[in-house]
Amino acid sequence: MRLENKVAIVTGAASGMRYEDAKLFAKEGARGIATDLQYDSLSEPEREVKAAGGTILVLQHNVPSEKDWISVVDRAVKEFGAIDILVNNAGISEKNAFTSNIENSTP
Repeated sequence: MRLENKVAIVTGAASGMRYEDAKLFAKEGARGIATDLQYDSLSEPEREVKAAGGTILVLQHNVPSEKDWISVVDRAVKEFGAIDILVNNAGISEKNAFTSNIENSTP
């Protein structure tokens, strides 16, 4: 396992690519911290990782909040001793926001 004994934080892990990242890191041996503003939505990634024998800690986390970052980092270090990997990719977007913004923009 390529990530054995590594600790990974994945923000926005309740859905999309970040959800898949959290599962893949666990599959590769990393101990994970999955965070999301929508804490209740983390139950599925938590269940899948644990069912596969992985280690995961799920935390509510509002990425723009310095207080939340301090809490997540403190908890990661307390639980696992260090942080080796950070996938800070949380975000909210509207469906088709990119194309609708282009269509409605002016040169």
